[in-house]
Amino acid sequence: MLNFGFGEMLIVLVLAIVVVGPDRLPEMLRFLGKQYGKLLRSSDELRRAFMMEADMQRTDHRAESLRKRREETKRRLQNARDEAIEQTNTSPHTQERLNDEPDLFPKKESKVSPQSADQAVTAPLKPVTSNADQNQDDPE
Repeated sequence: MLNFGFGEMLIVLVLAIVVVGPDRLPEMLRFLGKQYGKLLRSSDELRRAFMMEADMQRTDHRAESLRKRREETKRRLQNARDEAIEQTNTSPHTQERLNDEPDLFPKKESKVSPQSADQAVTAPLKPVTSNADQNQDDPE
């Protein structure tokens, strides 16, 4: 901190005893020590406040750059998706193949009438037998 040697400190101590007096010197040193501690605490708080503000600025800057990257990526993906759809729709080979190939998964209509569904629900259940059970029942 301050570059005081032993001689300079001795001179300051003698001046303090002469100016303040030997009776009030302990009170004065205690007061100066408390004020020095308050000064250190307030400087630490100020430094922390500056550091927190700087960190918040960095965080805001990073969040903004990440948001811009995310938007750019979404835009690129949408453009690539649109191009792929456009190429699929305009490709002559794809159009010919779609026209020539039969529908691989045709939609099937349900042939169950409401009456047969009711009968299926109210019909008695038959016990399930395995092949081993059937083989034991056969006399052969």
